[in-house]
Amino acid sequence: MGRDLGVMMAGPLMSLIVTTALQLAAAQSVQWPQTSGGSVIGITLPASAGGAAVDQFLGVPFARAERFQPPVDFQETYPGGSVTATMWGPACMQVAGDPTQTYGSEDCLKANVWSPRLAWQTKKKLPVMVFIYGGSNQFGEAEPYNMSALAAFHDVVCVSFNYRTGPLGWMAFHEDVDAKRSTGNWGILDIQSALRWVQKEVAAFGGDASRVAIHGQSSGAGLVELQYVSPQSAGLFQGAISESGSLSAMNLSLALASATKIAASLGCATATLKVNKTCLARVPALNLTMTTYSAPWSPVTDGVTFPLAPQELLRLGRVNPATIVLGAQTNDSNLFLFREHTQDGLDQPNDRPDGALKPMSDKQYGVSTCHGAWSWACV
Repeated sequence: MGRDLGVMMAGPLMSLIVTTALQLAAAQSVQWPQTSGGSVIGITLPASAGGAAVDQFLGVPFARAERFQPPVDFQETYPGGSVTATMWGPACMQVAGDPTQTYGSEDCLKANVWSPRLAWQTKKKLPVMVFIYGGSNQFGEAEPYNMSALAAFHDVVCVSFNYRTGPLGWMAFHEDVDAKRSTGNWGILDIQSALRWVQKEVAAFGGDASRVAIHGQSSGAGLVELQYVSPQSAGLFQGAISESGSLSAMNLSLALASATKIAASLGCATATLKVNKTCLARVPALNLTMTTYSAPWSPVTDGVTFPLAPQELLRLGRVNPATIVLGAQTNDSNLFLFREHTQDGLDQPNDRPDGALKPMSDKQYGVSTCHGAWSWACV
């Protein structure tokens, strides 16, 4: 009887095994975007009312970087010919509000892509929007900014990525200055590396490399504006959208002084009060990150990445060709801090809907822009 039962079960069981094997084979044979490094395996987010399904790819490497060194663009082949891109890459090392609370990794240069379902397969050549997050240049990461809805409802390919911030992103060194190398702009160099990756790979995700718009908010908007005047960003984008940003970079002498102060506190200053870069490169990342609020950090007019102060480059017309959009987000720009721009003469911030802002005419906007946060637009 047992043998008969085994024979009776063999047919259905064998059928189940074969069916399961075929399903697994079909799943493994799904074609995903083919980049220069190999296949990028993502997941598909289901469509919502009025929106398209979206293919999501998270944590795709675009570069590697040693501490206080320019990033090296990713030019490798993924192990086994593919990378599973279903998890956000780690944030770059940063503070978490309290300067004694830090998190992240120095292996953080990863990109994320959202593409309308199968746009990459049909090679649609959709416009591309690349987001640069803010965080006062002290912190920030791509993970909180999920761009899937933008891809789903506006038929664009969306990209975000991590870049270095705080002392690990902006510390400048005398030895780099003496060697006429870029310094204090490691975060800017990360952004440019990511934009090169977009130029090289976005077609594989259904995007058009000749229609790339970069956009950012707060300090991220400032970083967008800085790409407009950095010679190394030439040809990497065609549009720039600044949301509550401003065009500026730190004076080199101030940046070097900040680095010297931190180096001295960590036992890495020379007898002549110059930074020992080799020493700082060996300091635990945690110790360096905890100094984030001990000195000002931001992009630097280093003579290389920014040959002159950004506003001077703008005044001289030394800019990259692009369509520029300037705007502000409520309670996030001094353009709208003046009482004459709010209902009932209220100061900002306030708890009124949308900050109780008054509508502005084209003429009013132009005057405010030329005397407010974006005065560089009227030079």
